[in-house]
Amino acid sequence: PVPKDVVEKIPDNEKNIFSVREDVVYSTEYEDTHDLLRLTILHDSTLLSCIKKRYFNDIIYTFIGAIVVAVNPFNYKIPWYTDDNMNKYLEENYPIQKNLPHSWACAHNTYHELRMDK
Repeated sequence: PVPKDVVEKIPDNEKNIFSVREDVVYSTEYEDTHDLLRLTILHDSTLLSCIKKRYFNDIIYTFIGAIVVAVNPFNYKIPWYTDDNMNKYLEENYPIQKNLPHSWACAHNTYHELRMDK
């Protein structure tokens, strides 16, 4: 759960809807992680802030644990996501953790986990 001192109730709202205070979101603005579960404060506003930052840096894939989130920029020429780089993911073996998040990594790790669970 998010500590009570980092959230505030949205004003003029009949429902009890809370948001992370802006100063807290800005304090996590410099956190860059490939896995959103590693954020200091795990809240929708900090998640979206991190995904937005990564998107504008052309890092369109982000892990949330074993799940990969993709934000499609309709740009198929981002250098680190070209097919030429797939070998880097395969060379890493299991689990893929050193390369940027990608659907290749998610599929590769899932395949190896299925084989281990026989």
